[in-house]
Amino acid sequence: MLDYLRAQAVLPAGGFGNFDPGIMIARGSGSYVWDEDGNEYIDYLIGSGPMLLGRGHPEVLEAVLEQLPKGMTFFANNSKGVELAEAIVDAVPCCARFALSHPVARPTCMPSALPALIQAATKS
Repeated sequence: MLDYLRAQAVLPAGGFGNFDPGIMIARGSGSYVWDEDGNEYIDYLIGSGPMLLGRGHPEVLEAVLEQLPKGMTFFANNSKGVELAEAIVDAVPCCARFALSHPVARPTCMPSALPALIQAATKS
């Protein structure tokens, strides 16, 4: 209850908006999460999208642990970022280019027709 009162003091409506703010999630594994009282829930929210493989997936953990000592979040070109963008562009038929848009780092796919539209609109 103390955490909920703390949350009410600093978060709009006392929570992050996707779950009952009175439930405090303590941990997650695979497709399940547990609250601080030990109650188990199926995580239908899947981390609001990025947890498609579930929490603690062995291959994801291995890749993260390999990368951590090399550094993370380079806001400059890097081979892993280019590799990710290539994979997304290849997987999404209407995406010609991919960007993590600043300042909210929201993934953005630019439609393959966008360059032609821009060129047509800026022709004098």
